[in-house]
Amino acid sequence: MLKIQRSEDVIVLEVSGQIGHGDLAEFQDMVSRERDDGLVLDLRELKLIDSDGINFLINCEARGIRVANCAPYIREWMSREEAAKNTRR
Repeated sequence: MLKIQRSEDVIVLEVSGQIGHGDLAEFQDMVSRERDDGLVLDLRELKLIDSDGINFLINCEARGIRVANCAPYIREWMSREEAAKNTRR
């Protein structure tokens, strides 16, 4: 489930439920329709995510999209994935 809130400077996509293999394409499409600057992904209500979703969030942050209010396990997983990518380079 995705809820979009817009203001003059910020677009907030509130994500709830899960981001998994079956949901990711639709989520990527929705994010790609918005401009990166001023975009916030609010993950407060996200309950489940898979490795593809984690990598997508990492790529979003690299593009300047803010990932906010995520569970500690998601932030930790993202950090580990980024560290693993850096060691493979």
